[in-house]
Amino acid sequence: MHAEVEGRARRLHVLHAARLACRQGCSSCCVDELTVFEVEAELIRRGHGELLATGVPHAEGACAFLDAQGACRIYDERPYVCRTQGLPLRWIEEQDGLAVELRDICTLNEAGEPIEQLPADDCWTLGPFEERLARLQLAGASPRAPRTTLRALFVTKCAVPEANEPNVTAVSRTLQPKVSSMGDKSPKAKDKAKKQDTAGKDQKKADAKAKATSTAATKKGK
Repeated sequence: MHAEVEGRARRLHVLHAARLACRQGCSSCCVDELTVFEVEAELIRRGHGELLATGVPHAEGACAFLDAQGACRIYDERPYVCRTQGLPLRWIEEQDGLAVELRDICTLNEAGEPIEQLPADDCWTLGPFEERLARLQLAGASPRAPRTTLRALFVTKCAVPEANEPNVTAVSRTLQPKVSSMGDKSPKAKDKAKKQDTAGKDQKKADAKAKATSTAATKKGK
């Protein structure tokens, strides 16, 4: 699948070469907390076992797989979402019961013909390959495995300063797997992540309130 994505994306890279500022070291789209399905995580583990076992992830705030110069350390095995960044993107979503086409592009690549005027075939369409990747996950050994952050693939412990602890300048903490929203930057994905975060906070408040009510009732019964 990655090979097919590369082939199709290459045509768009050539077509839009004049406007694309993407070069090695350009890493503004290599954000932290990107997540992948287990099927892609396993591909990274197989190709970069030594890096994951002994390497140090990039500082938080950018992708864990960037090196000091801002280059990708797993470029040949990088996830699908990384292979289409920078290109003009288009996707369809429902608004007020109607199917609406939306488009977006990296701000560094905005100069040139407005992306709204480009033929559909001159944009990367989000949806088909995402669905294909999801089917590959369902067909795998662990179809129900959650998405995991790229940073969580590292097994190396990192030295992190520990506050309010006298005579201790740093403590080793193991990076814990986290699950977040899809790695795309579309408004729909951002809105979904915001709603999930709000729902999680509301649930925590409800649980805390229920616990407090139960405790009060117990004391009153005694």
